Amino acid sequence: MTNVLHATPPRVRTALGRFRATERDKRSGRFAVVVFRAGSRTWNRLGRHLLELTDMEPRDLTVLRFIARFRMVTRPQLRRALFAGLSETVAKRSIDRLLAAGYLGAERVSKTGYQVLWSTARGRDHLVERGASAADLFPARGPAAAKDFRHTERIIDVAISFLERGWRADAVLPAWALQRSLGARGRAVPDLLVLERGIESRAPVAVAVEVDLGSEALTVFVPKLQLLAAWLAGYCAASRCALLVLTTTPHRRDALRARVETARLGLPTSIECIDIFTTIRRP
Repeated sequence: MTNVLHATPPRVRTALGRFRATERDKRSGRFAVVVFRAGSRTWNRLGRHLLELTDMEPRDLTVLRFIARFRMVTRPQLRRALFAGLSETVAKRSIDRLLAAGYLGAERVSKTGYQVLWSTARGRDHLVERGASAADLFPARGPAAAKDFRHTERIIDVAISFLERGWRADAVLPAWALQRSLGARGRAVPDLLVLERGIESRAPVAVAVEVDLGSEALTVFVPKLQLLAAWLAGYCAASRCALLVLTTTPHRRDALRARVETARLGLPTSIECIDIFTTIRRP
């Protein structure tokens, strides 16, 4: 068994760095790869692992596009959205291939916590080369900031719930995409804007979704809802519009309903608990 050199190509070196038989120098960030005698059992296992990591599959592109659209996605969320009914091994191999190619970044929330994934600039470029619009993709350098992490995570839970209810992924627009398209015109932007195309006998539908974790006083949050309702009525003037507010507890929900009733938002408004909305109802 011989210690290898750092002359391996970056993509292969990254893949090797994910194999159990390799070590990484934490100070230099370089991979100290170990080479085994050709034909040995360990070498064969390593070869199979490398092939799994570097051979992209059509599903991998779907995974990368989904993550790039929603800024960051936790591993459990990704399994729920794209790997429901499939084994953990299938999900793991897809994620490992994207990580090995440098298309995804990953970080654990804590030593025993779940993994958070985001698209890198290289991942965004890979999607654009294959026909995706750069305006629909959010490359990042890490997970959302600590103060925004929980809110971002719950927004993605809600987005996945809409997908499970039959909405198309390209019809669920996150706030960053709206802010990018509206620029300075977007004074009030919802956490999600969910759209449904109209047909000859029915007008299009636009649902603005706001996720409330109870961190703001009602005297601050309700005026924001008024601004949001006014923006939605103007932005989607030809659509049937509605406002959906998802909050944390029944007590907060009831208090919001009472305030919104007197605020007269001018749009159909539903206020519910987020945990109830994001729970899959099975027959």
